[in-house]
Amino acid sequence: MPQDLHENTSPEWAALFYLCGHYNRSGEKDAFVAALQELTQVGGSPAMSAAVYLDLESGAQRIALRHGEQSEPELLGTVNSGDPETLEQFLLWAFDTCPARRYILVMAGLGIMDADSVVGRPPFDSARLFAICDDRATNDAIELHELSATLKTVFPADGPRRLEMLACDMYAMQFMVVAYELRGLVDLLVGIQPRESQ
Repeated sequence: MPQDLHENTSPEWAALFYLCGHYNRSGEKDAFVAALQELTQVGGSPAMSAAVYLDLESGAQRIALRHGEQSEPELLGTVNSGDPETLEQFLLWAFDTCPARRYILVMAGLGIMDADSVVGRPPFDSARLFAICDDRATNDAIELHELSATLKTVFPADGPRRLEMLACDMYAMQFMVVAYELRGLVDLLVGIQPRESQ
């Protein structure tokens, strides 16, 4: 009975943040830490809860932000954020801690064709150009087909949850091949336009 009550009173929406901060650029870590601090200060609302995963060279952490609750980050130690299993484990944890019917997933880090990526960096690793969430410490990244398979697993077509939007804050997600690979898995795909100077 208490579990049913919790489900009935849970928000319709939840926002999930998968932030991979293994950068080799000065000042980039500060932006990730600032983002986590801002999200923590805002917290959850009656309409939307949030779950955040942040991985830096110092280690990974995760935190659930729910309305009216104080939350402390859970330190995870060294984690391979470029492993799709890590993403899947975070999503399953987020579903338990922030239950909802509709989800927004935000993924940030080095990504497709970024010159500073370890994985998929042209012209040295052309076989894995479509990789995201580069993890410099483990020389790994989530390849596009792995992302698609993970989302199919955790958001099945006949399941109780729907991924309404995937927003990617990384270098070059606006390829048609990305939209094609993720077709049917997400209603709205958002990516940034890379600057010409990069």
